[in-house]
Amino acid sequence: MRRGVVAACGGAALITAVALGWTDVRAERSFRRLLAQGDRALAAKETSVAVEAFSGAVALKPRSMLPYLKRGDTYLHREDWSAAERDLRQATTLAPTAPQPLERLGDVALATGRLDEAANYYGASLAIEDRAPRVLYKLALARHRQGDAGQALVALDASLQFDGSSADAHYLRGVILAATGNVDSARAALEQAVTLQPAGVRARLSLADLHAAAGRDREELALRESAAALDTAGPAGLMNLARAYAAKGRGDQAVAALTRAADQHPDSDLVQNALGRLWIDMADGSRDTAALGRALALLKPIAARPGASSEALALYGRALLLDGSLTEAERVLERATLQYPVAPDAFALLGEAAARRGHRAAAEAARRKQAALSF
Repeated sequence: MRRGVVAACGGAALITAVALGWTDVRAERSFRRLLAQGDRALAAKETSVAVEAFSGAVALKPRSMLPYLKRGDTYLHREDWSAAERDLRQATTLAPTAPQPLERLGDVALATGRLDEAANYYGASLAIEDRAPRVLYKLALARHRQGDAGQALVALDASLQFDGSSADAHYLRGVILAATGNVDSARAALEQAVTLQPAGVRARLSLADLHAAAGRDREELALRESAAALDTAGPAGLMNLARAYAAKGRGDQAVAALTRAADQHPDSDLVQNALGRLWIDMADGSRDTAALGRALALLKPIAARPGASSEALALYGRALLLDGSLTEAERVLERATLQYPVAPDAFALLGEAAARRGHRAAAEAARRKQAALSF
């Protein structure tokens, strides 16, 4: 009888153990499935789906560091800084010797402008794993933004020793060297960044700036032209090229670049304003009536909009002043001074318009306000 009871109890215990083991296996499978689902969603930039999946993994294993790290990283991608920091701190608590949560905490601090904290977090991560070129690069970036060029270069040199193929590291090194006056080494670093990342724009423009400072117009313009061809997402590349042409007195080429930008980005007020300003500059002092006519035709409908910016209104007012349309110029420039943010030259132009119309009190008031803005 006793043997039967013992056998029965043993069988029940075995069944319970098997059941519990099977439950653990199913939970582990669900946990890994949720992590994989979250990874796929994050790769597809479906951050809400990723957060939901990683939250499910947290519920299954609340004492595991990994789902907190992955959910924190997802919040980091969403720029939800407080949620990211909460999860990453929990990941660090659960796994104090893991370098990844510390690195991500540094990313949050860097993104939110807490540079000292960022450098400390990156340093703590490197104290655990010092052969991490990516973290060394981020530490260099934090030091650079702190204004510590020396320490930034030390971190960059260490990063490049581990990974010499990082275009970002060479670019940052070039920027820092240029700022500290080491032009030849800066040029070499930026050229290496362009070689490693041919489709990159930043290094090309920084290298173009170095050539411009050295008076190498051909090299500068070649780089700005290639950068404009690569930067198709917005008008910045073509606007940069147009400014360079204009600075060298190549007005027709500057107009051509801005016209291309206007064709590619017809809704960009920045481009329209830049084109209007260029035509006004060409007309000012040269009596180029054709350029002035183009500026007036371009800027008039823009200035007529109820929500026209102060910059657009100031440009149109300046064109009207050149045209001699003083009454309309004063009216438009008064509007320019009422729109925020006020264009830097709006009050000065208003003062000129009022003075030319004999409105001495209004001219003096505008000049005082211009002086106050300039102070």
